[in-house]
Amino acid sequence: MKKIGSKRKLQDEGLSQSGKRRLMAPKSSNTPEEMEGELKEKRQNMRLENKEIDDKSRFLCAKVEEIFNGDVDKYVEFLEQLHQYSQKVVDLTEFLNIVDDSVRADEPLMNELESLLERCQEAQKEWPSCSRPSKRLKI
Repeated sequence: MKKIGSKRKLQDEGLSQSGKRRLMAPKSSNTPEEMEGELKEKRQNMRLENKEIDDKSRFLCAKVEEIFNGDVDKYVEFLEQLHQYSQKVVDLTEFLNIVDDSVRADEPLMNELESLLERCQEAQKEWPSCSRPSKRLKI
């Protein structure tokens, strides 16, 4: 059997003693202060994105309300459908299909609404889960 090299040299090169490449975790050279800074930056970016989503949501809801031209019942129905979507009672396709015809007739609005809801789904993936314990830095 041919000896490949010293164990230390193999580890430095990311190889096992059999010569096969090992999966290695990236070396973290971040100090606690750097890690805290990165977390603060992520939180700030999340706040900015959430604010953009909130602003866009208000704008689109105002447009929908304008389309209904004072018909409070239709607007409330739209909001109830939106709530069903947010609670995952219906998926995005179903929601877009049950939206009132007068809203569906405004194609740019429908495109913006669909885009916003997809963006919300992506943003939610970045939110910390309430079911997981939070990981706090111990210094």
